[in-house]
Amino acid sequence: MIIIGLLNLYFIKNNGRGTMTAAILNKDFVEQIEKAKENNSLIFFIGAGVTASQGYSSWNDYVRHLIEYWKYNFDKLKSEYPYKTDWISQLDWLEKSTFSNERKVDIVRYLVKKYAKQSVFEDEVLSFERQYFNELVPVSSQNLILNQLARIPAIYITTNYDSQIEKSLKQQLEVEPFAIHSTESFGKYLVNNEINSPTSTVIHLHGDTFVKSSNFISSSKSYSDLYYKDSDENLLFFKKIKDFLIGKTIVFLGYGLEEDQVLAKLNLSRKNVSAYALMKRGQKFDNLIEDYYKERQFIQIEWYGTSFDDLPKYVEKLADRINGFEKDSNLIQLKNMLQAEAYEDE
Repeated sequence: MIIIGLLNLYFIKNNGRGTMTAAILNKDFVEQIEKAKENNSLIFFIGAGVTASQGYSSWNDYVRHLIEYWKYNFDKLKSEYPYKTDWISQLDWLEKSTFSNERKVDIVRYLVKKYAKQSVFEDEVLSFERQYFNELVPVSSQNLILNQLARIPAIYITTNYDSQIEKSLKQQLEVEPFAIHSTESFGKYLVNNEINSPTSTVIHLHGDTFVKSSNFISSSKSYSDLYYKDSDENLLFFKKIKDFLIGKTIVFLGYGLEEDQVLAKLNLSRKNVSAYALMKRGQKFDNLIEDYYKERQFIQIEWYGTSFDDLPKYVEKLADRINGFEKDSNLIQLKNMLQAEAYEDE
C-alpha cells in the first residue's frame, strides 16, 4: 500500500510523465499463458510491427524498393530482349499507379518472367528479396520484443519474410531454432498434429527467401492461390493447420488483424482455440475495438500501453511473471527516480 501511494504521488507530482506507461498485466491472461506454457501449447503469431521496431521498412517501402531494384538490374535476367527505355518506363508507371501493393508485386513478377531467360528465372526472381530480408542490416541489431519473448517457450507463426525471430531465438537460447519455410513443407513435420522438433519452431506462413518463388506469398496471385484456390494441396494444408491449432493459445503481436483471409483460415471461432492480441491504446473508441474483436473475430484484446515503446516493457513483465521471478521493477524504478530528483533539488 505504501509503494502504491508513493507511485501515485510521484506521477501526480510529475503530471503523469515518466517511463512506467506499460499496462498492468491481466491476471486471467497471465494464467492462460502459464497454462499454455506448461502444456506446450503456446503460439506467438508475429506480424511486421515487431520487426519494424528494428528499423525494417514498411510494406509500401518494400514494394517501392522492389520496383526500383528491377529498373536497374535487367542484366540479371539474361534476356534475349534488349535493355530498352521501355523497361524503365513501364516500371516508372507501375510505381506511380494506384494498384494495390500486392498487384504491383504481381506485375513485377510478370515482367520478370516475361523477359527472363527461362533457365535463370527461378534463381533471380527473388534476388531482391534475398538481399532485402536477409542481407540488409537493420538499424538496431537487437529486437527487444523478440528477445523477451524468447524467454517464454513457444512456437512461432509469422507472415514476415525475414529471419529476425530465428536470430533472436538463437541469441537468447544459444540453440539453432527449427524453421519451417513454407506451407508446402508444414505437414512433413507433424506427428499426431504436433510439430516434431527438439527446439523452438518458427513457421513462415507466407514463406521466406529460402523457398521457391511459388511459395513466397507477396503478390496478389500468390495470395489468391493460397487463400482462395481450393486445390488439394491447399485444402490439405489448412486442414493440417486447423488440426494443429486444436488446444492451442495464440497471441498476436505486431499484427494489424486486418488480413481477414488469414484469420478466417485459422478458424479462431472454435471453442478449443484461445486467441489474444496485444494492442496499443489510443483510439477514441477502444472499447468498441475490444468488443468487436471479441464478438466477431473471437480474439481477446490485451492492451499493452499507450505507445509502441511500451510493448517491450510489457513483454518483459509478462516473461518475468511466467518464469516465476518477477522483478520488483516498479520499486527499483521509483527509487532511482526519487534519487535523481533529490540530486536535481540540491
